[in-house]
Amino acid sequence: MLNKKLYILFDVTSSNINRIVLPIANKLIEAEGALVIVLSESLVETDSIDYTSFNSSIIFSTKKKININFNDFKEKKFVTFGYRIADLYLTYKFKKLGFYTYQIQHGMYQDFLKRSFKGYFSNMPKKKYYLKCLIKLVFTGNLYIFIYLLNKDLFKSYLLNNFLIKNNSKLDSIQSNKVFVWGELWKNWFMKNHFYKINDKFIIMGNPDFHKFVNNKKQNDVKVCYIAQTFFEDGRIIKSNILDYIENISNYFQEDLYVKLHPRSKKSLFSKVLDNKGKIGYEFPKAEVYVGHYSSLLSLAMNTNALIILIKINDEEIPDYFLNNADFIFETIEDFKLFKMPNQYKPKEKNINKYFLNTNIDTLDLICENIN
Repeated sequence: MLNKKLYILFDVTSSNINRIVLPIANKLIEAEGALVIVLSESLVETDSIDYTSFNSSIIFSTKKKININFNDFKEKKFVTFGYRIADLYLTYKFKKLGFYTYQIQHGMYQDFLKRSFKGYFSNMPKKKYYLKCLIKLVFTGNLYIFIYLLNKDLFKSYLLNNFLIKNNSKLDSIQSNKVFVWGELWKNWFMKNHFYKINDKFIIMGNPDFHKFVNNKKQNDVKVCYIAQTFFEDGRIIKSNILDYIENISNYFQEDLYVKLHPRSKKSLFSKVLDNKGKIGYEFPKAEVYVGHYSSLLSLAMNTNALIILIKINDEEIPDYFLNNADFIFETIEDFKLFKMPNQYKPKEKNINKYFLNTNIDTLDLICENIN
């Protein structure tokens, strides 16, 4: 059995498991003698996992219930899709067990994401699981890990960031051996915010959304597309505030509006769009105008000749690479309400590829080739 490969993959949400984890698992299990396990820990809503669409040989299990001997495998690989407390804890544990570890960028990241403490632990299973992981990481006795965790999600201090950059070798135990990023400049982001070193192994995989929504796909044509994000679903904004944004955007564009839903969007939030004869859906269309805040899908819009409108929300900062490529930027939804769309306007020249590279090679194939 020593010639077999063992792959263990983990994410914290069923939507991400369906969207990216299982397609990767499906390809990895095709290798001769490969065993693939997807961790379905207690914080994952397992009822929402799309089991039937993927290879039936993929095993779903919690870490505690895995009843195989890891030493029976010649190659052991652990794959995660973020840097949340649970990702870091499991990376730490599997590295100690002799696994080679990978992290795959799953979206657009910010220096310090605004999140209320209540929103961070927005459901009971997540609260219990994250708290357990946090306590176990604290009890590793590594002061630098403790400072990193507090700063990442609570203090958000650039002074502490600079301290950790100078001591980045102390965080090796929670860092992945190899990181897949969407574009060249994300390497710098990981070094600045998660204290990876310049000689760490980064692989540019390109923008996976390009292959999912655009490349070789038939796209519908719409006049205006609003790209929804999960501010309310993630506990980062109260319901009345997000409804105010949606209502005003819908009232402005009326029946011309199409809302590109997030996989975790609560459809009931968009009833005003339907009342105004607009449409909602999960497909990414070709549009004359794209409206959004800072969703990674804006990178697809910015690789077209469309007009890009950004509206700040919840006092959150919009990354410079989006600000520099937008045609109109509004500080508040009230400012947007007063905006008069010009009859003729030539969209500005845009350059987003250093962060969101559109590649000829399918990102799924590239990931699996480099993990195998």
